[in-house]
Amino acid sequence: MVMEKSIGVDGQIRSLLHPPTGCASTSKPSLHSSLAPIDSSLHYAMAGQYLGHSHHDLDFGAVVWHVSSDTTQPITENPAHQIEMAGCLHGVGHLFIGQPVGDAAYASLDAFPTAVSQAQDAPSYVLTNTPATAGEQPSNQRRPRTRPSDPQVWEHHKTTIYALYIEKNLTLAATMRIMKERYQFNASNKMYKDKFKQWKWSKNLPKAIALHMLKMANQRRPKRTFFRWKNRVWFTKRIQKLLSKHYAEEASSLQEGKWAVPYPRLKYSQALRNLTLSKESSIPIRDDISCWTLPSSGITDNRGILENSHGTHGDLEMADAPTANTAEDLRKFLDEGLCRINSAPEAHSRVQEALKAREENKDEEVESALRDVFSYYSRHFSPFHRKTLDTGYLLASFYVKKRRVNNAHCILDWMTKAHCVDTRSCSAWTVTHVLRTIAILRQAQRDKEADSLTYRLLKHHQSPKADHFLLRNFSTPCVGSNEMIEHLLASSKPEELATMSDILERLSTDANNHKLLQDLLPPYIQKCDYLQNCDQPTFKNHAMHSRCIFAAILTRNAQFEEAINILKEAEWLLFNNSQCPLERSTLELAQCLAFTFGDANDPDACLRVLSTALERMHVDEVNDIGVGHGMLVCDFLRSTTSEVNEKGFYEQSRAWMSQALFKSRDMFGDDHECTKHIKRLMDNYANGNETQDNMVN
Repeated sequence: MVMEKSIGVDGQIRSLLHPPTGCASTSKPSLHSSLAPIDSSLHYAMAGQYLGHSHHDLDFGAVVWHVSSDTTQPITENPAHQIEMAGCLHGVGHLFIGQPVGDAAYASLDAFPTAVSQAQDAPSYVLTNTPATAGEQPSNQRRPRTRPSDPQVWEHHKTTIYALYIEKNLTLAATMRIMKERYQFNASNKMYKDKFKQWKWSKNLPKAIALHMLKMANQRRPKRTFFRWKNRVWFTKRIQKLLSKHYAEEASSLQEGKWAVPYPRLKYSQALRNLTLSKESSIPIRDDISCWTLPSSGITDNRGILENSHGTHGDLEMADAPTANTAEDLRKFLDEGLCRINSAPEAHSRVQEALKAREENKDEEVESALRDVFSYYSRHFSPFHRKTLDTGYLLASFYVKKRRVNNAHCILDWMTKAHCVDTRSCSAWTVTHVLRTIAILRQAQRDKEADSLTYRLLKHHQSPKADHFLLRNFSTPCVGSNEMIEHLLASSKPEELATMSDILERLSTDANNHKLLQDLLPPYIQKCDYLQNCDQPTFKNHAMHSRCIFAAILTRNAQFEEAINILKEAEWLLFNNSQCPLERSTLELAQCLAFTFGDANDPDACLRVLSTALERMHVDEVNDIGVGHGMLVCDFLRSTTSEVNEKGFYEQSRAWMSQALFKSRDMFGDDHECTKHIKRLMDNYANGNETQDNMVN
């Protein structure tokens, strides 16, 4: 639970470019990291993402280095016919077996590059049967489908699809991925497009409206104008390009047939001349089109100007700064989903620009680059994708450092709303997001808001949605008071109290939360003691776990005597009426308790706990050596001996190490990897001492 060292914003941005090299962790192992093999994706989601922080900078280096380095190809949607043809190929099914879905799809660093590279290529369904060959398959036999065809299913999800594809302006690929991962709704690219035609949804700009926009733009020259239509922004260059394409298609339609006169395509310049209007003509503004006018100097014709736009119709002059200065501007930018980056290499380049701008103290350029990268991942992946969130945390931390806390709130609220779409219980990703939000609030010295959000997390972490965690919902007048703590513990159900201990442990990794936890943990421990005495034995483990958390906090504050007294209570609970052999949860707590004693400068108590645990280990049957309790004992011995060696009090634990070696030989034999591991540690220590003695002599 020792908080890791923080790095500056410069180091955070560098972490977007290069993965961290091997750094030995100095933190005490958590209850869920030291024993038995744990699925790497779950471990990363639950424990690896929330790091320690200080009031100065957030340490996101260990989790966001991969933001720009995974993908090297532009993200584009595959044609529908490629997906349909791919499904007909013999043996194609094995390519998609075992693919992760939901949060686990991007839960580990190893899985992420593969998931990204396949996100656009893989069809959104998996065939259950292999089609027959062309010669074997009857002409009237249809290929089996696993896609939704029931109109009622489509209608049920219509509102969600509209919100993602039209309102949030996500790509079709991103929309399909979200619908599959969060709603288990699988459909092909073609089926989506057919439904969009049926529902009369379109993101394309009709020719008539394009003509209208370009005529208005020509009339308003020399001012430069851009337009908004159906929640999308249209710039004059893009409108001109679309119209040129329209005219080219019309011209090419005259060339059908072998002997057709080879009419040339209408040139771009000619298309513009055809649209030139006299200065006297007047074009009214349509009700469904909004237009803005750019200043005639200093800003190029690109989407970046929206970052400072205001108003709806008419001449709206833009500020000269390339970034938004108010939370309202930022919120508008986020809701519009504008994206000036179209590929992963371009996003990587923008991160490099942010790093260079940081070195030159060009804050506006740092902000602009981070926002561009944030928009890219939000639009091309999803608003709640890990890369989007990691970039958002960097941006929020940047705003805090520049004392623009309202902008930081805006970013954090926007990311929280992305989690509100999910109708299931709050996932590990949601909890991790709220923990990071709390850390940023602490960094901004908004302790009352951080306290309030902490209470909400403990109270609502099992709620159906995440909207409890929006910062705009702060309404608790007695934050930090004893009355609030009493209300939290009194109103929480036993199942809610049982799941609080893991969140309390993760909160304790940030020293800025310790003041609140020192008020909260004592009554929580009393509540757990009360419930375990009321025929709810599962709360015995929570009572021990919470005591270890509290003792670790006291140890960090050099309150060793109080910490040791609390740990002795946990030791009595641990071995009193415990089953033999010890269960996994008991061994995990024994390991946590022992090393917390060690951190509290009491290595004798540490070894006493480990020795007691060792005495209660045994494998009754030979068949249990490789599985079940035998595997559990092996994991405990390997991880504990390694930790004893790393803690640096091997000399005091030589007798215990010898006991562990004897226990491993007795259970598994001399050739087992567990025995070899312990023997290797002991030999390394002996050789190290011998070398040191020779140097002294």
